[in-house]
Amino acid sequence: MLEKYVSKGSKKLRCGFTTGTCAAAASAGAARMLLSGKVIENITVMTPSGNSVTVGLTDIKKENDYVSCAVQKDSGDDPDVTDKILVYSTVSYEKSGITVDGGEGVGRVTKKGLKQQIGEAAINPVPRKMIEEQLKVRGYGYVPVVSECVLESRYLGLQIPEEVEKIDEKLEHLARVMEDTVDLDGILELARNVSAMQEDTQVKEHLLNLSDTSQKGIRIAVAHDEAFCFIYPDNLEILKKLGAEIVTFSPIHDRSLPENIQGIVLYGGYPELYAKELSENDSMRESICHAVTLGVPCIAECGGFMYLQERMEGSDGKIYDMAGALFGKSYKTEKLRRFGYIILSKGTVFGHNVGNITAHEFHYYESEECGHAFTAKKPMSTRGWECMISTDTILAGYPHIHYMGNPQVAEAFAGACRRYKEKD
Repeated sequence: MLEKYVSKGSKKLRCGFTTGTCAAAASAGAARMLLSGKVIENITVMTPSGNSVTVGLTDIKKENDYVSCAVQKDSGDDPDVTDKILVYSTVSYEKSGITVDGGEGVGRVTKKGLKQQIGEAAINPVPRKMIEEQLKVRGYGYVPVVSECVLESRYLGLQIPEEVEKIDEKLEHLARVMEDTVDLDGILELARNVSAMQEDTQVKEHLLNLSDTSQKGIRIAVAHDEAFCFIYPDNLEILKKLGAEIVTFSPIHDRSLPENIQGIVLYGGYPELYAKELSENDSMRESICHAVTLGVPCIAECGGFMYLQERMEGSDGKIYDMAGALFGKSYKTEKLRRFGYIILSKGTVFGHNVGNITAHEFHYYESEECGHAFTAKKPMSTRGWECMISTDTILAGYPHIHYMGNPQVAEAFAGACRRYKEKD
């Protein structure tokens, strides 16, 4: 509904919107759904008079190569015979640019005198321009549904590559399909011509000067196996840039931590799927608990945080003993507890105030003790909560942190590892 009114004599009349506005809105909605793959219920467009109007989308039909939807016309307080009709638009992929054509109920130009050529749809110039403006997005192709290459999903996303049968063959097949359906040359050309990408120059300069020879010689053990597979390679590269040697280990298969280490990293993954195996490896659990208790600096994120606690509910619903370096039990909930990007503030990292930290959370699990070291807030929102356990030797909680967002997190961790080595 357009919340705009005009006075006519002693009457106050609500304005409506034209059939052309309906067509433009339906076209914009269909195009957005086609490109995003998501269903949307409302769309906002500008009327020819410069008013913003938000309308609902109805009778949505979404296929692989086209989307159709309708907008109900609202003529306001001066209705005509077109009031409340449904105006439909169907948007599909076309390589030759934007083509606007008329469907059922739209006439054809049969004589000269109009701005359209004979044979074209009888769409007036103003609504035609509105529709074209809404569709002025260059398409670079699409990826169709390829049934033989479908990757099954689960409650936290896709299966990891090691779980997918014949994944190399599937990827090769998808590559061949995309050669026909995606304008790869156009995408490459677009990438080459991008000249003004926004970036945090301070972070970039900080990273370029990140090398610190004082950290050389520290060894950091990083968990990496079926249960702990959510790893940002960038994070490991930054730790290497700080002089750290990265050694991987498996909490499932190895019996103890690597020797001569000054730091431990337990990133996220799917420990709940391997809760039984993790629990049965009691020597590894004892090794990690002993090291953390002695003060070996440790970062534990999401699944790693769950493993570091006393107990965890597995995907089978049973409760299993975990490392026991932190108090509490993690357990599954029926819906996502946290989802999306957050900003962490008011806390310290290994004893250092590093300022705000960008992070994200994505988990169905909850813990009896999530920590109170930081305040997490959603960007552009007042919603917030306390989270994270942080001491001079531990940083643990559900948030995932990419060190590019705040390299001082990595520096503080590497510094803690160096101090532990010196103490040894």
